[in-house]
Amino acid sequence: MTIPFFAHVAGVSNIIPAYAGIRAWKRLDYSLKIFSVFCIFTMLTDFLEFILGRLGIYNQFISNYHLVIEFACIMFIFYVWTKSRALKEAIQYITMGYVVIWLIYKLYFEDPAKFSDVILPLSNFFCIIISGIVFFKLARRKPSITTIPMFWFSTGILLNASGTILIHLFSNAILQMGVQYFNAFWHIHWGFTIITNLCYAKGFSVAKAEGFQ
Repeated sequence: MTIPFFAHVAGVSNIIPAYAGIRAWKRLDYSLKIFSVFCIFTMLTDFLEFILGRLGIYNQFISNYHLVIEFACIMFIFYVWTKSRALKEAIQYITMGYVVIWLIYKLYFEDPAKFSDVILPLSNFFCIIISGIVFFKLARRKPSITTIPMFWFSTGILLNASGTILIHLFSNAILQMGVQYFNAFWHIHWGFTIITNLCYAKGFSVAKAEGFQ
């Protein structure tokens, strides 16, 4: 199957937050340094997936492991940022619960020939909840929220999770409709990937200028 041009654009966009994170490294707190490393990891795994795909080698396993790492990193930056004890505890329980569910699904229910229409939407759902809470906490803090790095990270996460949850939930059904339908819906997914990467890059650039808040 020919890889659409927009998919290449989305893949290349992973370079943007990785580069921005490296440039802002000295001004980042330890949680955003970890998130910066994750962005580099995402760039490299996406490149590896592309290479394996072009060689006709099965590469779905990369996405499955990347997913749980991505979720843990996202929850970690929210955990470090918030001062709310209740939210910290909620993030802890959600993260541990998700890892357990992911492991059970991986060991007993995963079908390598299909998309993970359980684990991916569940990740989206939890990210919507936590990033939504953080976003509204920031919105009440002060008018100039665009100078707060966490605003850009929470915005990117919230947009990506809410914009792709239905695609992830029905990805296998969409694929059964035909490759042309799958590509059409996946263009939406790639679009949100690009937007999210731009938000991450903006968050790193703001952190470089203002520091982590």
